[in-house]
Amino acid sequence: MQPLTFGPCAGWLHPACGTRGVVLCAAHGFEEFGARRGWRMLADRLAAAGLPTLRFDYPGAADSLGGEQDPERLAAWRASIEGAIQALRDRTGVREVYLVGLRLGALLAADVAARSGGVSGIALLAPPLSGRAYGRELAALSALMAPPGTSAAVPDEPLDGIETAGFVLARTTLEELKGLDWRKLPAAPAPRVAVMTDDQPAAFATALRSLGVEPDLLPFPGRADLVRDPTTSVVPEAAWDALAAWLAKGAAPAVEGAAVAPLAPPALLAGPGWTEELATFGPSSGLVGVLNHPAGAPAGGPVLLVLNAGGNSHVGWARQTVDLCRRLAARGAASLRMDMLGFGDAAEPSDDRPRRVYADQSHADVAAAIDWLKARGYGSVTVAGQCSAAYRAFHSAMADPRIDAVVMLNNQIFAWRDGMSLDAAMRDSFRATSFYLSRAGDGATWRRLFGGDIKAAGIAAELARRGVRSLANRMAQAAKRGESLEQARNPVRRAFGALSARGARVLLVYSEDDGGRDELARHMGPNGRDAARLPGLSLRIIAGADHNLTTRRARDAFARCVEEFLLGSEDALARRSAAR
Repeated sequence: MQPLTFGPCAGWLHPACGTRGVVLCAAHGFEEFGARRGWRMLADRLAAAGLPTLRFDYPGAADSLGGEQDPERLAAWRASIEGAIQALRDRTGVREVYLVGLRLGALLAADVAARSGGVSGIALLAPPLSGRAYGRELAALSALMAPPGTSAAVPDEPLDGIETAGFVLARTTLEELKGLDWRKLPAAPAPRVAVMTDDQPAAFATALRSLGVEPDLLPFPGRADLVRDPTTSVVPEAAWDALAAWLAKGAAPAVEGAAVAPLAPPALLAGPGWTEELATFGPSSGLVGVLNHPAGAPAGGPVLLVLNAGGNSHVGWARQTVDLCRRLAARGAASLRMDMLGFGDAAEPSDDRPRRVYADQSHADVAAAIDWLKARGYGSVTVAGQCSAAYRAFHSAMADPRIDAVVMLNNQIFAWRDGMSLDAAMRDSFRATSFYLSRAGDGATWRRLFGGDIKAAGIAAELARRGVRSLANRMAQAAKRGESLEQARNPVRRAFGALSARGARVLLVYSEDDGGRDELARHMGPNGRDAARLPGLSLRIIAGADHNLTTRRARDAFARCVEEFLLGSEDALARRSAAR
């Protein structure tokens, strides 16, 4: 896999020796985020079948330049598909180009192919009936995924558009999309067309036949499990096999000895005050990352390494990791947002080990990233992560003395044991004890309880478990009567002490009602007071935030915490800027 950029777009080429190439036109927003790993695995499968394949991010999405609310998104997305086709031709010399579009990407691909021509075939995966229908589906999904209220909810400013789990589609873009309709295509999108859907296939067949093309209708088993939370997303193996067979059918055999793809200069993008490089590194170049550096600054200096949270790609939930790294670079701090093996854009593990969110073998990926950064001249390394990535950052810092600082956001657990179930942990996750206690006198809570909307038995059992753990902790402290003895009894406390003793700094950040606060209290006292007492350790609480920092206000608050931790206070930043 080779990184490349064209125009404002970031992309990845999966090279092969065939003369028929494929451009993958992704879904958008939350659907793209959930399906990203599966999309990469489809590209790998097509390349293995001899089809050079290019996948890319639309302008304003994922790693590409721009923002979700920029004007004229439809024109920019059309231009990006045309640019991807040309980039594939330039890099591989393919004679035929096929398009594959998923969800909104199917609507866009069909529109571009019908208007521009030159596409030999197109496969449309779960396409909406129209842009107007897509907007209605998105509104329903947005309502379904609206973040729950918190004890101190701080709403975002009103947004003119639809926001789904933090991903935005502006109202102006929704209006533009209303013009996309299967019945209004000016011509057939391609000589060969496949529609992979379980939803109203006859309607698509009728529309395409009216344009003079007989489509191949394929089922799409596993579609719902693909476009979901990336931690639980499942790759639709059977669907990908059928699609790869359809795309390869009739393709000319690969030319013996043909070049896979020419080597290209570094894949670079630039924004206000920063530059970015898409890169592969580590064993067999299987790890993937985006290195963000302050514009004009010499190579080297401190660097922030951001790890995968759950099954999320390096882009981050609602693009928060991209926004954070670009914001930091504009203020003078370099960063590498990376995908470890089995996640996002990175390769699958070569030893066929299962993809595990909490996995000790991931520490080797972190070490490989630090090796790569050190080879490029970077000095002090801070490792950051959210939820399971906070767990990885914590344990990597204990294992690797090259890590000088750690940022842990909403860490849920400090010690993972074989046999523990991630599915059960996600299903039975609860908020902080303080949240439930604060709701005890709320009449609306009691109405929801008696109406069956609240899992009373599960919450009661969890609070009881927490009470037992807390009591055991207090009894141990009373019996031991000494911090040093308690440290010996509590490995987490001992680990924090060791990091502090070696001079490593640690920033702990929690959403106000996040259940991870109880895990911290279990090991480090109420509200983590014992951690806050250690030199180099600090604790911040974000009011009105959910676990994923879905709201823009919550993401901005976290970014300010990281800025202050890495760069100093606003006053210090102002003095530094004035000095420059």
